[in-house]
Amino acid sequence: MKWIEYARGEIPPFTVGLIVFGMLKYSGELIGSPFREVIHSHYDKRTRWGWKKRDVSEIGRHLLNKFSDKEKYSGYLSKYASVITESSIASGSIINSDISVLDKDMLLKRYEEFVLSNMRFHALTMDIDVIDLILEERMMAKIREIITDERELSKAYALITTPSTLSYTAREEIAILETASKKASKKEFMDCIHELSREFWWTSLGWNFGKIKEVQYFLDAATLKKNEAESKLNKKKKLHRETEDAKKKLFEKLGFDKDFMFLHQIFKAF
Repeated sequence: MKWIEYARGEIPPFTVGLIVFGMLKYSGELIGSPFREVIHSHYDKRTRWGWKKRDVSEIGRHLLNKFSDKEKYSGYLSKYASVITESSIASGSIINSDISVLDKDMLLKRYEEFVLSNMRFHALTMDIDVIDLILEERMMAKIREIITDERELSKAYALITTPSTLSYTAREEIAILETASKKASKKEFMDCIHELSREFWWTSLGWNFGKIKEVQYFLDAATLKKNEAESKLNKKKKLHRETEDAKKKLFEKLGFDKDFMFLHQIFKAF
């Protein structure tokens, strides 16, 4: 099999097109090694796509070589920040405008800026999937040098790759529970709800759906009994602490070499 294949729920073709054309046109410039071929299809209410294994291997090697040099790695992260800012500005210029008052030329200009910035964004951020694939392959090989039992190997890898930094959805859930467990006046409570809305309104958005979380969503989610919220919050924080402790002990037990630690540092960064 020459392709690495993926499948999801149905993604609108115009969304997939923007991503694929962005990858093919800008990945070489932004990542430094290009995606040369991408396939995608739409049937049975599923979207399927694939990348050439050769492209993934070449991009992965290129990135790991680059990341081994601190100066090049820093420059790459700066490029990331620049492309994300570029995309945010283009999106903001539409979100924060009353597009009904724009003439056709200005509307087209805003749309072209939005499409271009998003093509570039997706061309660059597809490196995350490549890094995940390459790191899994190399880290598993390193762990297999120490652990030969496949069951124990899988358990160790799952623990090692559990992120130390909470995801945005986990942060959102904790923030909601913290709001629900506070002793606050009605005004203070609503201020917290609006802050949650400003911070996490986007966490249900995806390639194949687009539901914005309104203030009412956070109000409903945070309307728990105080003791129930505190109990759930404490359990989540305890689980996170226990996972981090178990991970630390596993690293000490297995005594990984510097090559593995380099791979793990990249995993944590991405």
